[in-house]
Amino acid sequence: APVVPRIVERVSLGPRLALTGSPEMAALGEAIHGFLAADSVKAELPRRLDMAERLMARWGVGGALAPADVVAAADRLWAFCAKTWPGARLVREWPVVGGVGLQRVQGRLDLLIETATGLVIVDHKTYPGRPETWDERVAGYAPQLDLYARLCVAATGRPVEGLYVHLPVTGSMLAVTTSAAI
Repeated sequence: APVVPRIVERVSLGPRLALTGSPEMAALGEAIHGFLAADSVKAELPRRLDMAERLMARWGVGGALAPADVVAAADRLWAFCAKTWPGARLVREWPVVGGVGLQRVQGRLDLLIETATGLVIVDHKTYPGRPETWDERVAGYAPQLDLYARLCVAATGRPVEGLYVHLPVTGSMLAVTTSAAI
């Protein structure tokens, strides 16, 4: 029987970010996703703040989050990754293409973490909902994560050791289980 997707660990990365107004969440997600894809912790803070502000404006959600909060969300993610998987290689926007059964899959992993023993997949979602709604929401994300994990195993021969949903707005990292095959 298939394993029902569920959250197996909830990690707090920091406080919830303050959203202003009622931004279009898909556009906010694109702005934050773009920042996390291009961010460099080695860049000077003014440059990072400017990039956050420009991305928010470009996606029509300027002012929805303070640029400093976007940078803080990234810093929290990078610190979590460094602490949890020291020495791992972080690959952003890794393309995946392949087939699972009769299904053709094409996409990009938000963050692929290559450890000495396997792979970890992180998917960024800007869902701002309360913790009691996360289980239901994660069940909707799980099929995509499961397909990505299967493709990574097929492409690399390496095990997928973890699947995570990163919720930057709520300051949370959710470890997820999806399938008995992983």
